[in-house]
Amino acid sequence: MHFSYSSLLITLAMTLLMFFLLDILLKQKNKFFLFRTDFFIVLSLIILLRLALPFELPFTISLYISSIMNPVSIFLNFEIYNGFLISHLLGLIWFIGSLILFILYIQKLSLSKCIFKIINKASHKMHICDFMKVDKSHNYEIWKTDLINTPMVLGFKKVILMPNYTLKSNETHSILLHEMQHIKHYDIYIKHFVNILLIVYWWFIPIYWLSKNIDLVLEIRADDKATKRFSEREKLQYAAILIGMERKIQDSSKHQSLSTISNCFIREDKDILSYRIRFLTQTHFNKKTNIVFLCLIFLLPLLSNSIILEADFGNPKTEEKIISEENLNQGYILCHDDGSYSFILNDFSAKISNPNADEFINLPRLYDKGDIQR
Repeated sequence: MHFSYSSLLITLAMTLLMFFLLDILLKQKNKFFLFRTDFFIVLSLIILLRLALPFELPFTISLYISSIMNPVSIFLNFEIYNGFLISHLLGLIWFIGSLILFILYIQKLSLSKCIFKIINKASHKMHICDFMKVDKSHNYEIWKTDLINTPMVLGFKKVILMPNYTLKSNETHSILLHEMQHIKHYDIYIKHFVNILLIVYWWFIPIYWLSKNIDLVLEIRADDKATKRFSEREKLQYAAILIGMERKIQDSSKHQSLSTISNCFIREDKDILSYRIRFLTQTHFNKKTNIVFLCLIFLLPLLSNSIILEADFGNPKTEEKIISEENLNQGYILCHDDGSYSFILNDFSAKISNPNADEFINLPRLYDKGDIQR
């Protein structure tokens, strides 16, 4: 695998296309008839995986598009000072921003760990079996506490946190079914993975919208699994409980910092709640997405990795075919596989942005692949 600005550019472009596809399908009401939670989960994971692997693969084909990539190459390889290029500056800014956000994220994790210890000491401990029949392997702990305002699963602990206010038995049953799905499907790991990508791609604005949609997909999947054996009437009751629980959340300032590292039953975002209600109240749909659609979505990573855009400055035309050692000793241009260029003179080497500039046009060229051309 090989990383270059070209591979990063195609990664961002393909990710953006897949993100818009996810957003359109999620928020178009009539699309629920064709696509269910399995499709949304698979598409979301593919988008995250594509962002995590912005590399050229062995089967990647280079497309030389000078009108787009030449200006990009010239800009990124522009020398600011003494061999320090614009690409170096942007990479440095990227690294510093990610480092700062990573430190803040570690601090937030440390804070959540401290809060978790406080909740542990100040909560009333129970188990799911105290409220409903459940398999032993899924008989998770329940901690009731005054320190939170909404049910949630926090961190990597298989513990369901419940706010300490009075709930009806059907409300408790629905909440526990939902939170169990988050634990069963390891949603907290997906959430942490998204947060890591947010740290890495902090400058890529669409990833923040993607993060919100991933939250929505995880909540919809938990609702779908929790109500799998429900009748239509029971699903409507479940939807009513979602709305009722939202009204019970009064003090939204209680540990808002936990929201980025937890899975919650209710979010403060009313748009997410409305999508969940709409998804639940669709009365006629297939339980699973058509296998053809799932196969097509699995092809997206292969298609998105199949091409890469490269700069193409062309080769200077000359009748001379053989380059003498003497000519090489007077300096030559080294053409790299990633589309960048270097000027070589004895032991001196420097990146250049435009090999067709007047001072370089008559110099011989040596390619990384080993063939010498003029």
